[in-house]
Amino acid sequence: MFDTLADAWYVWIGLTAVAAVAFGVGAGLPTEPPPDAAAAVATVDGVVGHSPPARGTHDTVATAVRADADHLRLRNGVATTTARLAFGPVLAVGDGPLRRVALGDPLRAVFDTRAGFRDAVRTARETGSRWRRGSRLVVRHVAWGGDGVALLAVR
Repeated sequence: MFDTLADAWYVWIGLTAVAAVAFGVGAGLPTEPPPDAAAAVATVDGVVGHSPPARGTHDTVATAVRADADHLRLRNGVATTTARLAFGPVLAVGDGPLRRVALGDPLRAVFDTRAGFRDAVRTARETGSRWRRGSRLVVRHVAWGGDGVALLAVR
């Protein structure tokens, strides 16, 4: 007497609406995890904490990376995450001679003089921080005399 008839039209409309909502919720869920900034910072700090020369790489699910004075930020289509650097600033480099050094070229093969190296570092610092596209972080801690810097290239 109080049963719902399965052939009633309103039952089918209700089931269709519930299925559409469930599909919409499922389709809206992210398909990838947010980037892990803490793991990336652990790699960067591990390199920067060692005496030069030191080098390390870290693969992420990020699509862009930004290194500020004391933070590393990673972002992808899901989220932007941030973690604090323990060992001070890292210089994120774009194209140019510092990128070549960050990716492994010998420091003295790229720069003729220590002053040239120092000028390149100063210019890169003055340019400021910006988002760099890529998902692989390559960090290299180099020094020439008393001038040392941790370089971060994104590939």
